[in-house]
Amino acid sequence: MACQFCQLPTPKTLCEICQYMAETGFLEHALVCQHCRAPLAGPQPGQLDCQLCQVMLVIVQNSPWFHYAHCEWQQENLLLARRKQELLG
Repeated sequence: MACQFCQLPTPKTLCEICQYMAETGFLEHALVCQHCRAPLAGPQPGQLDCQLCQVMLVIVQNSPWFHYAHCEWQQENLLLARRKQELLG
């Protein structure tokens, strides 16, 4: 089972951190990262990602290996979509 808010594995509906934030009322007004759904602490105007996701995105964009792997993944997805369309007729 996963936490309804942050999607971390937990046996409960909410993980302990999100449960605490819900009890304090923080979840009602929290902005969350668009990728990992972690609450943003003191978000800047226009900020959509947490600091960790921002750093990971910069690493992926600046790494030729990650860029190549991402392009390869996209091509594979396109091929699988075409194949599925052909099978469905």
